Amino acid sequence: MLHRIRATARPSPVSMALALIVNKRKMDKYTELRRKWEQKKARRLQLRQRPDSDLNEGELASDADRINNIKKRFEHLSEVLALLYKIYRENKSLYGDKFLAFVGNEVVREWPWKDFPFISKAAYNEIRSTGSHTKITGLLATDISDQKIKTALKNLRYEHWTPISFFRDVFDLDECLTQEDFYNILIHYYR
Repeated sequence: MLHRIRATARPSPVSMALALIVNKRKMDKYTELRRKWEQKKARRLQLRQRPDSDLNEGELASDADRINNIKKRFEHLSEVLALLYKIYRENKSLYGDKFLAFVGNEVVREWPWKDFPFISKAAYNEIRSTGSHTKITGLLATDISDQKIKTALKNLRYEHWTPISFFRDVFDLDECLTQEDFYNILIHYYR
């Protein structure tokens, strides 16, 4: 019979030894953070809910505001990519190919709220065929209430214009990339 290990299990000898290395004052701070977290309980995240910056009094913000938000998110992503690039270039063999897979699959693909949805020609043609005149560029499927369009969108397959592998492989294509380089790569090629 399998037994579940409780979260309150004793720390391992390794974690105890590492804890001794950290000075007592810092440990008190970390212990206090853990205590606060335990009292508060883990948050239930609302992953499908748009961030407040994309809304204006509960309604979608203007296209221009949402585009500026996406550009700001690209700026933040480029900052993270530049740091990951620096780490990777310092010692490529430390993590191996798992590091590049992480960059593409977890960082670039999963970076939140950076997509400009429904801008492809295939999407446009599929939506036009419904006869609906509802403007949906820049909207997510959850933002659309027109049933004709929702039905038409089920016929679409979502693919990136530039494969995600490009954004990971670029780490090996140049020896000196900056945050500005990553920002421009994202602006020009991420779709």
